[in-house]
Amino acid sequence: MEVFRRYTDLVEPLSIDEAFLDITGSVALLGSPDEIARSIKKDIRKATGLTASVGLAPNKFLAKIASDLRKPDGLVVLEENGVEQFLRDLPISRLWGVGPKTEARLHEMGFRTIGQLASAPRESLVRALGSLGEHLYRLSHGKDDRPVVPDWERKSVGTETTFDEDTDDRELLLRTILELSDHVAERLRKDEYRARKVTLKLRYSNFSTHTKQHSLDKLIQSGEEIAAVARQLFSQFPLDRKIRLLGVSAGDLHRDGGDPQQLTLFAASNQKEKLGHTIDEIKEKFGVDSLRRGSQLL
Repeated sequence: MEVFRRYTDLVEPLSIDEAFLDITGSVALLGSPDEIARSIKKDIRKATGLTASVGLAPNKFLAKIASDLRKPDGLVVLEENGVEQFLRDLPISRLWGVGPKTEARLHEMGFRTIGQLASAPRESLVRALGSLGEHLYRLSHGKDDRPVVPDWERKSVGTETTFDEDTDDRELLLRTILELSDHVAERLRKDEYRARKVTLKLRYSNFSTHTKQHSLDKLIQSGEEIAAVARQLFSQFPLDRKIRLLGVSAGDLHRDGGDPQQLTLFAASNQKEKLGHTIDEIKEKFGVDSLRRGSQLL
């Protein structure tokens, strides 16, 4: 991050080793964009001994994809006039917001590449997928208007899933809450955060959306602890209609290790967190599907 800030004040961290940089105002002083990118890679190697991959593109979405293409020591430069060709043959899983279930649904609709999705009428995507359809349509055309926000600090970490069919199967819903909680916990550990607040989001079959949240007197990071709170919140919702979507998020985030007193007071949960870190390491080495809870196999 110190190296990044030598080149611009507009640095938006994504994690401890990744960030967006807006170098628009740096070109006049420091050279062309690709020269700046090469200099950043060189300075990172000199300062840390590590390689870095850089994606240079007109917006954040495209830069992120470009940076991922040639790891661990890549430099991909994407010009405005090359966006359509760049995206055309990439799998739809590269689009932000496309998880396994959305990917499967898009496959059923006949979309496997970003180019195929870009060729679809916007109205048909919105009709089939709602606001997500609008989002994916814009991304498939390389459109992303979000600015780089400096000194950004993550406010919450969350994930959600839309069921293939609306459901009132209580056991399925509870298993889903646990699965979502595990995903949230994994992201907390990866980005070195702990949370003091859990929020459950629920959307009924009539598209009415509701949330409930609960603040804790301790910092948590394990999937089981997050799920325990989320399931409590779930019990407060009526099951008089089928449910279309569930979401779990963790908020009021604190940097991991930032509150030694809390970590001591609640050391009883450390075993769960150690287990979580071990699971993360196994998935990193052998793939995300290498370990699953028994309940997720039912």
